[in-house]
Amino acid sequence: MPCEPRIHTDDSRVFIGHWPGWLPLVLATVVGLTLTGCGSSDDSNGDDTSSSSGPELIEQVEGMLTEIDQLVIAAKDVGAERYKATELKAAIKLVGRAKEYLEDGNAKKARTTARSAKRKLESVVEETGSLAGKMKAVETKVAQYATKLAEVKALGAETTSSSDMEGAVRSYEKAMGYIESGKSSSAGKYLGYAISDLDRVIEQFNANSKNKISADAEKTLMAEKRQMAIEAGAEEKALRDLEYARDRERMGDQAYESSDFDSAIRHFRDAKTGYVGALETARREDSAIAIGANNGASDGGHGDQDGEVPGVDQIDIPDIGSGGGISTDLASLFSGAAEYNSAKGSLHLNWADGSELKPDMTRLLGDPSHTHFEGDEGVGQGQDGGYVMAGNTSGYWTVNASFKDGVRVRAKVLFQLLIDKPNFEILLMSDGAQDFYAVSYGAHAKVYKDGLPVGNMSSPLSAYKKSPKDWVQKREPYEFEFVYYKRGDDKGVLEAKINGETTVKLKTDRYRKGFPGFRWTDTKFIILELEISGIVDEEWAESELKKVADGTRGESTGDDFDF
Repeated sequence: MPCEPRIHTDDSRVFIGHWPGWLPLVLATVVGLTLTGCGSSDDSNGDDTSSSSGPELIEQVEGMLTEIDQLVIAAKDVGAERYKATELKAAIKLVGRAKEYLEDGNAKKARTTARSAKRKLESVVEETGSLAGKMKAVETKVAQYATKLAEVKALGAETTSSSDMEGAVRSYEKAMGYIESGKSSSAGKYLGYAISDLDRVIEQFNANSKNKISADAEKTLMAEKRQMAIEAGAEEKALRDLEYARDRERMGDQAYESSDFDSAIRHFRDAKTGYVGALETARREDSAIAIGANNGASDGGHGDQDGEVPGVDQIDIPDIGSGGGISTDLASLFSGAAEYNSAKGSLHLNWADGSELKPDMTRLLGDPSHTHFEGDEGVGQGQDGGYVMAGNTSGYWTVNASFKDGVRVRAKVLFQLLIDKPNFEILLMSDGAQDFYAVSYGAHAKVYKDGLPVGNMSSPLSAYKKSPKDWVQKREPYEFEFVYYKRGDDKGVLEAKINGETTVKLKTDRYRKGFPGFRWTDTKFIILELEISGIVDEEWAESELKKVADGTRGESTGDDFDF
């Protein structure tokens, strides 16, 4: 039997028993081969490092870099610097890195980097070529923007509308960013915005130039009316009208100096209207004095009444005869100043204060405590005697005078408070109930039937399109004017004005006669002045005069009637 190896152990050694004699030789051979293999590996690594920059590889990389340089030129030729600037810069950076690797003797890394740069450049050239066609329209808009900007600068319009100019610059800068990123659609969109902004600047400049001419013309007309009012003695006879006009003139001058010619036009027109009002007031004062003197000197106190009574026919309506059925006693029906023109059948009414107006009015709706005709309570300290009517909360009152086919209400109104859903209406042709024409705050005309609006028209003027709470001022009074007139067979016209400017105008024949008045909710106001004129409703006038003759007029005032 072959010998089995025996393992002998003692405290510290382990040894093998009998082994064949050739074993040491085998072990020595294996160790030698292993050492030889390690040495060969080191030599091989050294040879590989030297071969990474071999002549053939270097030549290959140099040829590749030459091709890449041509690609860079081609990319620039097709507009990559403008449309693919970011990608082009990245590719050129890779080319530079490849050249650095080659200079450092690492041709293998140089080749890898050059290949990456070449792929990027080929992509840039291809994409830029396809973008060039799309960018033609964008470049056209760039040229349009440059032309518009030059026009703005030539006009000196840069400061006309700073917000539009700033918007144009912002949009142009965004467009340039999109052009660099190759986003033709976004670039075109923002260039369009920029051009539109410049168009608005030019449009505003031209409008301002035109408005300046109009403002100059309005200022000249205003100055003429101011001189006429002063020459008529308005400083003594119509100081309040004169001060109002002067205040508006100052506002016009301020707007003019700040190049806000649109506002200047409105203020100069308001001032002109104020001076005309002062002139008319002064002339009426003179006429009243003259009439009083003539009446005192004449037999029986009647004087010569053949001519037209001065200041009566304040409404621009056709001559309509009265038919001879109404005497001049009509004026005696009113507590306020009343002038009746029998030749035209026209009546002019105004009131010095609320104590005169109250007897000439009828309350149809609202708590009586919500309406004031005299005193400071509920109106404001120092107001007593300075107004004809004041109201709050809600109410509906009419003036006891019926007109037909022509009536005008002029009212100077100061608003003190507007809450919730405010409404302040001047009424025309009311039937004394729920049928009438109305204009709310002078800017929104309505036709009411049975208390419900069956027709309406809002002012096209932008200043009055918002809620009254957004535009009604409480520092200055408004000059309201509301007119209905009918000429011949033509349809009647309903027209409203604020401070002399027409705000709304419509045609209607629904109601041709009735009473003027006021209706309001959620509004506190003071009517400082009130003037009403028009063609008398003969049927109503004859009925009222008959009541006077019979002694029955005034038996039912209607003040306790509510519905």
